[in-house]
Amino acid sequence: MPKIWLPNFEDVALQSDPTYGATFSPEMLSQYYCRSLFWLSPNDKIVLPCSIDLDYANYVAQLCGFHRNSSWLLQTTYSGARKFNLSNSILLNDEVLTQLRKLAGTECYTVEPYIESTYVSALCKSIRIPLTHTSTELVESGLIDRLNDKVFFKELSNMLGIRTVSSRHFYEKESLLTYLGDLGLEKICIKKAFHSGGRGNIVGEAQKVIEQLALWYECGAILVEPYIEFIEVVGSLAYLTEQECTFLGVDLHISEGGCWKGFSYPYHDTETANTIETLTMLYAERIHRMGVRGYLNVDWGISRDGIYALEINMRHNGFWAALSLGTRFFKSLEASLQILYIENFPVNQNHNTQSIISALARVRADNAPLLVMNDDAVQGAVLMTPPRCGYLALALFGSSVEFLLHAKALVEQTIA
Repeated sequence: MPKIWLPNFEDVALQSDPTYGATFSPEMLSQYYCRSLFWLSPNDKIVLPCSIDLDYANYVAQLCGFHRNSSWLLQTTYSGARKFNLSNSILLNDEVLTQLRKLAGTECYTVEPYIESTYVSALCKSIRIPLTHTSTELVESGLIDRLNDKVFFKELSNMLGIRTVSSRHFYEKESLLTYLGDLGLEKICIKKAFHSGGRGNIVGEAQKVIEQLALWYECGAILVEPYIEFIEVVGSLAYLTEQECTFLGVDLHISEGGCWKGFSYPYHDTETANTIETLTMLYAERIHRMGVRGYLNVDWGISRDGIYALEINMRHNGFWAALSLGTRFFKSLEASLQILYIENFPVNQNHNTQSIISALARVRADNAPLLVMNDDAVQGAVLMTPPRCGYLALALFGSSVEFLLHAKALVEQTIA
């Protein structure tokens, strides 16, 4: 069944958030839009609010087997409004709306967004195309928003008997400032209840955190937690269909400044991974009974005194994107599949997409091309975004850690 993909990354945060406009403009999200091209299968469509690197689009089209003529792309417009929303921009674009409504009567399309939201459910009702996973009615009720809310996550975890970091919750700035003032130099982590990717968190001494609040927080639920120096942070992924919940795996996060910057897969500690699988399925089965469908990802902190659940999200994420690509194109690896994903891989700023592809196409690793250019590769490197400001996103796939590290070194030697 073909899909209409919506990379609505902005729906992970509230429009009332003071950082929303600067963080979630199409200009800031352009690299994520390019990465989202890997979601497509032949006959799928995607709606984007801006143009993308044509050389890069052709690279992904060749790899994923869809047309190079961009017939899969529907482009809406971006007016430059401070608070951009992809679904609303489509509703205001008669040309794109007409194209989508025509698809409603052909080939049984469904809409699959990055995250199900009330904005997306309103769009689905307008174009008369259902969501791929959860029913439009349940999304419209706000259930997905609740599941992505960290306060509700704490309540759900407590009900399931899953340990989380203790926290205090605040809903307006005055009481939050009073509490932080009393903490003095104590190191803490504060989190916006509805946000993602680490950008909704601040870590530091309470007094220094106060200095950052003016431009970072206005109102809404905030969690204040004691800072814990976790040994590792890992993520787990489960897929909830109409019939069942399937556990997909555990990855080890690569973080920088509290923000997610990549991962390695699979997680090396089998015993801990098995425990996380059990706990993840407790969340999955409870959420499944609520009627929710789609991808559940859970973040976990590993400390000397055990495992803490950090947050849950009902949405796609970087682990899902790379794991889906790995299982789709490297079937011969099966259980031996290893992945190293690097969000900000440094490249020489003189490079563009075409020069990087040309340079890497000449490199071989283990007697095979290093750069993956079609779906018959056994292992290798995939450009997950084009270069921008001296960086790109890179995914390495192989049968061993040794190959991944060797491949990473070859890429560095060639384009860094």
